[in-house]
Amino acid sequence: MNKGTVISLILALALGAVAEPKKPNFVVIFTDDLEFVNLGYYRNTKMGSRWLKPGITPPAHTPHLDRFFKDGMVFSRAYVPSPVCTPSRYCLLTGQYASRSAEFNRSEQANIGWSPWLRKDELTFPKVLQKNGYTTGLVGKWMVGGSHNELWPNTLNPKDNPRDPDVKRKLLENYLSAQKTVKRLGGFDVVDRLYASNINYVRIRELDVHNQEWVTEGALEFVEQNKDNPFMLYLATTTPHGPNSLDSIDADPRITPLGYLDEAPNVQPSRESVKKRALKGWTDRVAKKASAAHPDWARGNAVASTWIDDSVGAVLEKLDELGLDENTVVIFTSDHQWRGKLALYESAHVPFAVRWPGKIKSGVECDALVSTLDIAPTLFQIAGIQPPASMPLDGMSFLPLLKGEAPSGWRDSLYFEITTTRAVVSDDGFKYIAWRLPPEMQKQQDAGKVLSQLGHWVDDPAFKSWSPADRPPRYHVARDFPAYYEADQLYDLNRDSDEQNNLARNPEYTTVLEKMKLRLKDYSADLPHNFGEFKQERNENE
Repeated sequence: MNKGTVISLILALALGAVAEPKKPNFVVIFTDDLEFVNLGYYRNTKMGSRWLKPGITPPAHTPHLDRFFKDGMVFSRAYVPSPVCTPSRYCLLTGQYASRSAEFNRSEQANIGWSPWLRKDELTFPKVLQKNGYTTGLVGKWMVGGSHNELWPNTLNPKDNPRDPDVKRKLLENYLSAQKTVKRLGGFDVVDRLYASNINYVRIRELDVHNQEWVTEGALEFVEQNKDNPFMLYLATTTPHGPNSLDSIDADPRITPLGYLDEAPNVQPSRESVKKRALKGWTDRVAKKASAAHPDWARGNAVASTWIDDSVGAVLEKLDELGLDENTVVIFTSDHQWRGKLALYESAHVPFAVRWPGKIKSGVECDALVSTLDIAPTLFQIAGIQPPASMPLDGMSFLPLLKGEAPSGWRDSLYFEITTTRAVVSDDGFKYIAWRLPPEMQKQQDAGKVLSQLGHWVDDPAFKSWSPADRPPRYHVARDFPAYYEADQLYDLNRDSDEQNNLARNPEYTTVLEKMKLRLKDYSADLPHNFGEFKQERNENE
């Protein structure tokens, strides 16, 4: 071997020893119905809540998340575009407004309820990451795509026995079919501990309980199995959404959508410990002051907070244990708050924090307007990925904000859409909500029927047997927000964060109202559907 060859080998070995930096990992934690008061970090919040009441109920016991929010960057004005389960998830995964979905007829106003559902040809951020070398995984709740036959090919009944061999077979077949569907639609290499929809989708009453430990166990296994490769984990909890976590925490910990496990997961503190810590200071008197009609639901919300906190703590501990913490971006947020969901009040305003040790400043609160639409472009920029031209994004990367920079051209407003309402919120703290019924619904309203924003006749006898929270308008929204039935609503969130004082008819705010209407008109112009006077285009068939 001559001298030149030896030198070449030494150089090659030296260069090989300098490993190419590993792409950062991503963990996106998406909770369900979580409100600000579900976090001890917000113990002094003035925002309204359905169950937990600052000054009345003890602060939520969430030490892991409190530390997460203190150690990371908190976005104090973060929102979801469409505050109810399905469209909120659609927006997160696609980076697009729900009304852009091909599911809606372009010639009609989009009425966005528990829709749209992802189609196989739609791109999601997991699909793009997957094509760029990431292993992608989902554990927990899905509820954003798949036909009934794909998710539930076998029919089950509330009184079925999950221990019966034939029922067990059907449960397994349903689960495997849903798993395959979610992998294909979402762009996931791994789908584990899956809840295809809300807890009761399994249809067997005995299985209608949460199992946070089961979901956590799946998350820990995914991280362990992919520690040597870039990964993206989407951890979607089923709590604090119903059923009541107080019932679930007392249920058999082996219960899952697959039926009964042979052994209960052992990855979090005991359930008895959860109750003891979560309900410290919760006397009967306190629970009844929180909710005279449903004190156990108030207690259950406190339990859900601590249960989720233990899960997040276990995931963060696993990242630290494997030495992955400094190369993993963790985002924590919610699909919406409970109070006011399925409407465009501050249910769309969500807790939102990002942790990336050593890369972003800790203990910083950022008051820039951000959206869950921004998560996809932010992950792409961090990973050095150019999104495909076939995936236009409605969000913006907030990576500059994470770095403490003041990006030029950052937005001064955000747009929202749900049911037959549209809204904008501005960076100076005003919100405008417009309710415009489509023509056929407007005819019913003109004929004397009172319709909810979703378009349901609120006095329809068919709803009389429903629970008060499920009758239209759902979730007590007309009771909690006095201007619910008014076509134009304007709120000063700086003074009225609970949105109780509609300023739209106040002459002192005429200029603000007109400015907000122009903003809504600008947003509407870029979207595919008509909406009242804000966008009117003739149908091709007219």
